[in-house]
Amino acid sequence: MKLPARFTVDMAAPVCYLEDKPMTEILIDLGRIAYEGYCLQADGHSLVSGKALPTWEKQSPEIRASWRAAADAVFMWLELHPKTTRIEDKTE
Repeated sequence: MKLPARFTVDMAAPVCYLEDKPMTEILIDLGRIAYEGYCLQADGHSLVSGKALPTWEKQSPEIRASWRAAADAVFMWLELHPKTTRIEDKTE
């Protein structure tokens, strides 16, 4: 998966950068990270409607809140189950 130009990872550090700021200097929005990951995976188009996906900033507050809730649920799950391993969807 290709990262957006404004998001880079320095593997030597290891530090993540968003718009040239180290992630430790900004508030991390897990919902935004999840949404932008979805946009990258779906090539910028909704997998339901096929329409172009808007940027995070152009999403409604309700949609941003829903993405944050979903990302928070994953984060909480991983906190409670630290030995969880990611599996690929095999339903194709």
